[in-house]
Amino acid sequence: MKVYRRNKCLILSLLFLLHHTLCPVAFGAGNETFNAMPDPGLATFKTLLQTFLRNELPAVLTRLQPTDMVMSGGLHGTSNSCTVSAIAVDGYTTAGNHVTADSASGTVAINYAAPNLGCTACSSGTKTAWTVASGANVSTLPGSNFQRFASSNFYVDCISTVEPALPADATWLMGPITITNGAVTAVTDRRSFTPQIPSIATAQLPTPGRLGRLTRLTDTVRGFWVDTGTQWARLDRVIDARRDFNMVCDGTTPNQDVPLQAALTAAGGSKVPAVYVPQGVCLLGAGVTVPAGVSLFGSGADQSVLKPSMTSGVVLTLASASSPVLWGGFGIDGSTASGTASAIYLSGVSRLTMVDVTVSNFTSTSVSAFKLDGASTTNLFQKLRLTNNALGFFAVATSGTVYPQLQTFRSCEFDSAPTGGQYTVRLQNVAHFVFDGCLFTGNKTLYTVWVDVPTTVTQPQTSHIFRNNRFIDNGQQVNSCAVNVAGSASQLATRVTIDGNHFVQSLANAPQNQICLSQSDRTVVTNNSANFGSGKFLTESSITNTNFKVSNPAAQQSADLGWPAVQVRKSITQTLVASGTAKGTWDVVEQDTAHEFTTSNSRYTAKVTGLYRVDTVTTWDSSTVASASVSTQLFKNGSSPGSGWSAFNVKQLIAAAETFTMSRLIFLTSGDFLEVFFGEHTPTTSATVGVASTWSINLIEFGQ
Repeated sequence: MKVYRRNKCLILSLLFLLHHTLCPVAFGAGNETFNAMPDPGLATFKTLLQTFLRNELPAVLTRLQPTDMVMSGGLHGTSNSCTVSAIAVDGYTTAGNHVTADSASGTVAINYAAPNLGCTACSSGTKTAWTVASGANVSTLPGSNFQRFASSNFYVDCISTVEPALPADATWLMGPITITNGAVTAVTDRRSFTPQIPSIATAQLPTPGRLGRLTRLTDTVRGFWVDTGTQWARLDRVIDARRDFNMVCDGTTPNQDVPLQAALTAAGGSKVPAVYVPQGVCLLGAGVTVPAGVSLFGSGADQSVLKPSMTSGVVLTLASASSPVLWGGFGIDGSTASGTASAIYLSGVSRLTMVDVTVSNFTSTSVSAFKLDGASTTNLFQKLRLTNNALGFFAVATSGTVYPQLQTFRSCEFDSAPTGGQYTVRLQNVAHFVFDGCLFTGNKTLYTVWVDVPTTVTQPQTSHIFRNNRFIDNGQQVNSCAVNVAGSASQLATRVTIDGNHFVQSLANAPQNQICLSQSDRTVVTNNSANFGSGKFLTESSITNTNFKVSNPAAQQSADLGWPAVQVRKSITQTLVASGTAKGTWDVVEQDTAHEFTTSNSRYTAKVTGLYRVDTVTTWDSSTVASASVSTQLFKNGSSPGSGWSAFNVKQLIAAAETFTMSRLIFLTSGDFLEVFFGEHTPTTSATVGVASTWSINLIEFGQ
C-alpha cells in the first residue's frame, strides 16, 4: 500500500505540473481574487510554489462545505422513561444545509411518547426507533416514515423494522434506539464526523449558485464537482477506473477492458486529462483505444498489470495525438495472449512521455509487441522495459515522406527475447532516434538492434545515435549481430553513430558479431569497449560501405576485431624464367574476415575505404641461383609501382635460398584491388618462389 500511494502521488504531481505548465490556471472560482500558479521554468519555482500553496490552500478548504455530518452533539443516552435528556446538535445535512436542534443554539429533549411518533412501546412491549436531524421544517420528511418531534429539527421513525434510507436534506443521529416497556434501553450512535459527498447522476445536478457545494457524479461523466457559484467545475483531474467505473483487478474477474474503455472514453469526452489503472492484475478480453490528450497511469509497472487473453489486436492504441500526455506505472503481460496479439500501437503520436512501463511475454513472430509508425515525433521513453517478446519494438515509416522521427529512449531495458524472432529493436526507414544508457541483455533474436532500409522506399536512415548502452550476451546464434546497420541497393543506411557503448559476450560457443555493417554511409563507430571470447567486434558483409570513421582503442584490445583482415599463402612453388615477371599465385586463404580475396585471380579487392597495412614474406627456394637479382612488387588497380606510387622491393641474393619481407601503408578506396608480382632480373638465371611465402592485408583506420 505504501508503494501504491507513493507512486500515485508522484504521478499525480507530474500530471499537475504538466497541466499547469501548459495551461496556467488557479484554484479560484467565479470572480473572486485568486493566486496565479508559478512558472515551473523559474529557478525560484520551489519557493514560489510553497508561497502559492500557503496562500491558496486555506481559501480552497473554506470552499469545501461539508455535507451529511455532525460537528457536535446529536446523541442522547438511555432513560428510565420515554423522555430523554435535552441535547444539542450542530451539523450539515446531505444538501449542505446547516442544522441545529431548534434552529438556534438551544437544546431539545425528545419525548418518544409523543402521539405523532407512534412509539407504542412507551406503553408496553419493545420497539425500535431511528432519529435524524433536518431543517426541512415539515411534519414528515418526504418519502419516509420520519415524523417531526414538536417544533424541533429532530425527526423520529418508529415504524420501520429495518434500517430506513436516509431522507433527502437530513443527517443521521441515532439508530437503532431500543424502547422497552416505556424506557429507552439502548442507543446506537449513527453520527458521521466526516463530510459526506452526495452521489448523483448528471441529470440530477442542481442549478449552481451555492458556492463550495460538492457532489460526485456517477454516470458517464463521473468524478467530483464543486459549485463555483456560477457553474459546476470538476474538482479532481483524474478518473479512477476502479472508483468511477468499477474496474476490478483481482486476477480472476474477466473482461475488465469494458470498464477501462469506459473510463478512457469518459476522460476524452469530458476533457479530464488522466485515467488511473487500479493496483492488481486486470484481465482484458480485448484491447482499448486511448483518446488523444488523455494520460494513463497506474501504481507501478509491477503493481498495475494489464493481462490480455486476446488472439489478435492491440492492448493499447493511441493514434493521431499531439497533446502532451504521460503514460506510466503499468505493465502489459502477454503470457495469456496468443496469435498476433500485441501490446502497444502508436501512430502519428507526438509529445508522449512514457515512464516505467513494462511489455512482456508476447510470442508472435509476425507482429511486434510495440509498434510506432506515422508522423510520430518528439516522444520520450524512459525506463521502458521490453522482456521476453519474440519481436520487441518496431518503428517503421508509413510512406517515403511520413515516418517517425525525434524519438528518445533513456535508461530502457530490452532483454530475454527468445530464439525465433528477427529483432529486439528495429528501426526501418525512420530518422533521428537516440538510445542512451539502455541495457540490451540475453536477447536470442538474430539482430538485437536492426537499422535497415528496404529496397521499396527512398527515405534514408538519418542520424541515429546509440550512446552509452550496454550489450551483454545477446545473439547466441551464428551470424547474429548486436547492432546491424543494413541499407539496400537503392538506398544506403546513413549517419548512424555508435559511440561509447560496451559489448560483452561471455557465453561459450556463441559466435556472435557485435556490429555488422552493409550498404551504409557515414557510419561512426567510436569509443566503444568490448569483452568477449568468440565472435567479432565489427564485421562487414560483401556489400560496399562508404565514408566511415572507426576508432575504438578499448575494443581493439579484444580478441577478433572483425574488420577487414586477410592472410593468404602459397602451397606450391612458382618458378620465374630469366628476366621475367609473373603475378604471384596464392591458393590457400588462412583468414578473410570480409570475403575480399579471390583465389581464382589472386586479387584482393577492398570494400572499405581506409588506410591499410600490406605485408609480404617471400621465400626464395633453394633452386634459385645464388647472386640472382629478384623482386616483390605490389600492383594497385593493375598498375606497376612505377605508375605514380612506390611498393617495390628488389634484393640481390647472397645465397641460393633466402627470405625477405616488404611492409607498406597504402590508402585504398572502396573497389581498389591489389596484386603481388614476382620478378627475376638476371638474364641467364631463373628463380623459384617457395611454399613458405605469405601475403597479408589489414585495415588500420577507416577514412574518407
